Amino acid sequence: SWSSLGPGRSPVWLDEQTIAYLNVPGQLIRINRLGEEGATTLFDAENINELLPSNRQRFSLELQKLLFDPDRPGTLLLLASTGLSSEMFMFAIELAEPGTDWVTAANNDGLQANLLFDGRSLSYSEPDVVFSANGRWLTMRTPGGEILLYDQDTRQTTSLVHTWVFSFLQYSWSPHDAWLAYIDSNYIELIRPDTDGAPFRYFYFLDGINCGFASWVQP
Repeated sequence: SWSSLGPGRSPVWLDEQTIAYLNVPGQLIRINRLGEEGATTLFDAENINELLPSNRQRFSLELQKLLFDPDRPGTLLLLASTGLSSEMFMFAIELAEPGTDWVTAANNDGLQANLLFDGRSLSYSEPDVVFSANGRWLTMRTPGGEILLYDQDTRQTTSLVHTWVFSFLQYSWSPHDAWLAYIDSNYIELIRPDTDGAPFRYFYFLDGINCGFASWVQP
């Protein structure tokens, strides 16, 4: 039988039986296990703005989207925007004890929240985070046009390149995460992040050709 969980958006499956979603309206992440009546509050984000840089803590946050990678079962990503229409921030809601069931963690305050990308504001006009194939790398752009790379293994943020703020960008990861292809109007830049020191870069310039979309067809 069907039961109503109430208004919500941005649902993600945490496992084959458990779904998480954003409560609407409000600052709650809710969770429900199939077959159970009603939903449980997984995380209350009312005070999550306290994790923001000091000059942004006065803004209340609007929860925008949840992201979940099954290969990283202990981390739920949250995107939240400020009152400034051009920026948002990314948080990781993580199990305090890896391997704990999400429902159990919700009932026992077993979660912790962390601000990602070194607290840098991210572009609200590009809400879809670009994951690498194995989920290790996250790619997003700042409102000022800077492309940032976040390593979920080391929790380090790398600035890749500054772009024109109003340019249309596309990113594409190779299947084995060796290369990130960054596509702009008349060139393609290949970036290999997993190197000692600064990421290795290689440019393809397309004389007289505007490049709009590209994707990997072979590793």
